[in-house]
Amino acid sequence: MREPGVDLLQRAAERAAERPAYLGWVLSRYLDLEGLDWPAVAAALGRSVDFAPLALCLRPRPDHFAADVRAVAERFDLDAGALARIVRTVDAVDAMAREAPQDRGALLAARERRREPKGDEGESTH
Repeated sequence: MREPGVDLLQRAAERAAERPAYLGWVLSRYLDLEGLDWPAVAAALGRSVDFAPLALCLRPRPDHFAADVRAVAERFDLDAGALARIVRTVDAVDAMAREAPQDRGALLAARERRREPKGDEGESTH
């Protein structure tokens, strides 16, 4: 039998994923942008972590970004750099979308473009 609080926590996390003020929204957006699943993102954060409690954290404030990221990373024993990159990636894509809302197709095309090999040896620029 499941604990009653587990279902409530999961429902709260699902609601947080619909609200930009929460990390749940940022993480869900990142999953969609990168085409990843939660285990892959959890691994990038440095360990297996339960999505629900992390999703309920507030998004880092721009004027306290580093301190907020550190606090969340310490609380959940995550890689602070990886968490910051995830948040910044979502912030950047959303900022570009706000700047050019009529040209969303160009944003998608830019995300999907692969880098061409460099030089005669076919070295990748990744």
